[in-house]
Amino acid sequence: MRFSIIILIFGALSCSTSKSANKIEIESSILSSKAVGKRHKTQNSYNPYIYENGYASISVVEEIITLDTLHLKVNKVKFNAVLGANYTQAAMFQKFGKWNREIFMESPQRGSLPAMTKVILIWDSVKLLPNNETLFNIFCEGDENMKEIYASAMVFDSKYNDQLKMNVAERELIINTLGESIQNLKSTNSFNQMIRQLIMNYKKQPKI
Repeated sequence: MRFSIIILIFGALSCSTSKSANKIEIESSILSSKAVGKRHKTQNSYNPYIYENGYASISVVEEIITLDTLHLKVNKVKFNAVLGANYTQAAMFQKFGKWNREIFMESPQRGSLPAMTKVILIWDSVKLLPNNETLFNIFCEGDENMKEIYASAMVFDSKYNDQLKMNVAERELIINTLGESIQNLKSTNSFNQMIRQLIMNYKKQPKI
């Protein structure tokens, strides 16, 4: 049942003809404010520096996603002030190869930023942690706007239980593993081109 709710709600976010789904951030906590990676200066006062193969801080955000009467509370780890909003996606691709599924989301125009299409990449049943046979389902996305640029991930076990909750024993190890994967990224140029082509192909499809 939980799997069905997750797929239904995230699927609704990807369909312009579906009933609207809302995402509300209800809590955010900073896990680490230690910046790592190569620092690049920007002209943005909200993010004066962004970090190549790194991030300025790590936070966990609790969101409620609502579709009609369905509600899903989910935690998302955010790596803030990254050079590329798809850093978690690129890191997962580098480690596990091509994703299993994708969900497209239409982001409306925000201020001077134009409307854009985003994609959530999903890896099913991967052994994320070193020397650990546990299988995880990982949803990776990111966002860039005037106030923030981040790469993020939502992590579930095989039964789609949220693995970023405070009471999960491996929570810190999961977050640290994702952070280390970002730090170990090689060139993302070919991956970025692959994602651009993926989104272009999606836009060419007739919308039902």
